[in-house]
Amino acid sequence: MALFGILFVIFSANFGQDSVAGAYSGIKSSQAAIARAESQEPSSSATDERSAFDVKRYDINLRIDPAARSITGSVTTQAIARGSELKAITLDLEDLMVVTSVTSEGRDLAFSHKDNLLRIMLAQSYRSGAPFAVTVNYRGRHQPAKHLSLASISRFR
Repeated sequence: MALFGILFVIFSANFGQDSVAGAYSGIKSSQAAIARAESQEPSSSATDERSAFDVKRYDINLRIDPAARSITGSVTTQAIARGSELKAITLDLEDLMVVTSVTSEGRDLAFSHKDNLLRIMLAQSYRSGAPFAVTVNYRGRHQPAKHLSLASISRFR
């Protein structure tokens, strides 16, 4: 789910030239994650968990503090299970963001966040066609990218 890469871009765009480089890094990371999901290679667990549901709606709440160069937010993903017995999902989320909690149906969910992937263990299994919603709460601080010039960003399409 490239949504979190998009949120990273929105966040980065509010903090000036160094942030453009950070946004570029976030976009490239999201593109790589999408490419992994679309590759013809045998599916990994993370790829299976990213393609085992269809997103129907995102509800996004953001609080951006330019003075503190920080963001706090939540994203509720409403989706429909595609596979049988969906027990976990994986979303793309930049490692610069710190996940404070993940909930569904009023319950805290177990999760892990590394390598720009957020793996969420669902509270129950969902059969194909079953709707579910997951809310991810997170925060982060702007960190300027190093060794990336604006000239290299202009080549990005």
